[in-house]
Amino acid sequence: MAGAPVPVAGTLALPMAGHLLFNQPAGTIQAIRLPSLEANVIKPASAGSDDLATIHALSGPDRDGRIAYIEDHYFVADKSQQRHLLKTVRVDGTQDGEVFSRRGGALWAKTPAGHGEIGSQLALSPTGGHVAFLSGLVPVELPSAYLHVGNLEVWNVCNKAGGKRLATVLDEGLAWFPDGRRLALVRLLDPTALPTVSEPPAELGQTFRAWGKVPAVFVLNLDTGTETFLAEGWRPVVSDDGRSILVMDREGQARVVDAGSGRPLALRVPGRDCPRLIASPAPGQFLALCRPGAGEPIELSTRNSPLVGAKPLLTVRFIRTDSGKRQAVVRAVDPRTVVSFGADSGESE
Repeated sequence: MAGAPVPVAGTLALPMAGHLLFNQPAGTIQAIRLPSLEANVIKPASAGSDDLATIHALSGPDRDGRIAYIEDHYFVADKSQQRHLLKTVRVDGTQDGEVFSRRGGALWAKTPAGHGEIGSQLALSPTGGHVAFLSGLVPVELPSAYLHVGNLEVWNVCNKAGGKRLATVLDEGLAWFPDGRRLALVRLLDPTALPTVSEPPAELGQTFRAWGKVPAVFVLNLDTGTETFLAEGWRPVVSDDGRSILVMDREGQARVVDAGSGRPLALRVPGRDCPRLIASPAPGQFLALCRPGAGEPIELSTRNSPLVGAKPLLTVRFIRTDSGKRQAVVRAVDPRTVVSFGADSGESE
């Protein structure tokens, strides 16, 4: 990976207050506060080389200033000590504590269900202290795609209780509603299993159709345990008001649907140059990871696999699709970096 992400100098007129989070090598968690762009290290690098911790997944902060993360101890001198932990820490670096610890690495643990213990998605509810993630991953091979499904687990970090809720959830997005009781997740379905009223625009999801399987976003209600189909697509982003959800296809195309009915909303979305959407603080407003724009220098990652090589670094941008305004917030973000955003309580509009 490259060095730490770099805040973009200048005055930011962002209608939001919160923190962007980034995982860094050797178990470091970095935070950048918006709109001031003040950077600080929440969790410093692990000490010593015999038990090197890395951050496998990261989410938050929630409205109480709490962060959830999976700390992986795979690189240890004694292989019997390999373990991974679900932990929380406050955004000021205090109250770093454990929710649970499990044997084996988060990425490489062998389980009866398959190979790969914890998915890439970790979602912390804005309120209520609920953390959602996938465990026991198994691969799904499709034409030109290698995906994973796993068991959805939901834990409460306040009482340190939780466990498995659902099986065969696709590791392509988990997103909480602001009430902390509903969770958007993704299933992989046969096209015949989709409601006939769910057809997206013809240009959306062409690769999905070629697979013969279709990712679909569902909403899980924790109180009732019921799932409701919402829309075709994956990598859902729930707006901060909970009224709409953005869904994407594999080509980076996106659309916004009503969170209650799934019907399309007439809202513009970021273009394909922004492959990862981080948050939607208001209708037509997005924080997104985007490729360098025209005339911008292209920076490359420095710690790379010899099989893949260097990767162009990305930029976090604040985007207003209603006006077309784009503002760079943080640059030099490695595409392998976990990026999360949490709004402060009592934020401005």
